[in-house]
Amino acid sequence: MKTNILLTIALVMCNIAMGQMVLPEKPVSHLKELGLKANVQSIYITPYKVVESFGVIEKGDKADFWRGDIISVFDKEGYKTETNYHDKTGKLNQKVIFKYNAKRKRTTRDIYDSHGKIFQKNLYVYDTNGFKIAYNSYNAKGELTNSFTYKNDAKGREIEEVCTRFKNTPCGKYTYSYNNIGKVVELCKYNKQEEQPENCEKYTYDKQGRLLQTDLYKNNTLVQKTIFKYDNLGNEIGQRIFDGNDTFVEEKKFVYKFDQKGNWVERIEYINEFPKLILVREITYH
Repeated sequence: MKTNILLTIALVMCNIAMGQMVLPEKPVSHLKELGLKANVQSIYITPYKVVESFGVIEKGDKADFWRGDIISVFDKEGYKTETNYHDKTGKLNQKVIFKYNAKRKRTTRDIYDSHGKIFQKNLYVYDTNGFKIAYNSYNAKGELTNSFTYKNDAKGREIEEVCTRFKNTPCGKYTYSYNNIGKVVELCKYNKQEEQPENCEKYTYDKQGRLLQTDLYKNNTLVQKTIFKYDNLGNEIGQRIFDGNDTFVEEKKFVYKFDQKGNWVERIEYINEFPKLILVREITYH
């Protein structure tokens, strides 16, 4: 479900002018999508286990799921230019380099190994209106390995995404529905060529446009509901999760520390009041 929410957030960035939805001449920067303030140059997040003694919380060892640091780099306009994946010893495993056209639409996403050899090239394809219509992946030999094709409405919003793997094997489809201000209100996932969706998520927003609630359905039956809570600065500070019968499952709480720019640099995650994880963000600025 978290993946679907991230996809939704990435799809709904747009401007409102004269009461109508219009596409911005330049896409919104990735820093704004991530809610980062000021002119960030790089950021990486490290997860730690929690060590608690008599109510005092400290960082312990790296979390079990940690496989190495992931460092994202941004240009001065806030667009991501590269992502570096390191192993647990700090050695570079993989580098991803992003390129853009004059209107700041992403054109390529190239993936290199630790020796600097490219092993995957991803190309973004746009129509004459500037709407994305395809995302194609190629291996080091230049062979097409998989492709995502998109259908858009008259306002350039993606309403369908279809995945096809090598040798034209379908691998799934997503469909999107929007409200009158351009927010995604429903996202449905289909497996291969099935006519009925595997699941659908419905989204509700508050007056500030922040995600307020997600409802996950399978076979038209509600299976999970998540309610989000924010502080007065827009930082997410909690989630309450319920099952399809509206029975409480768990509550998550987030407590932050901020730097002088207003970006959080530490977040403690609680589940049912028990501290479970500490996320530390190291941020550099231009």
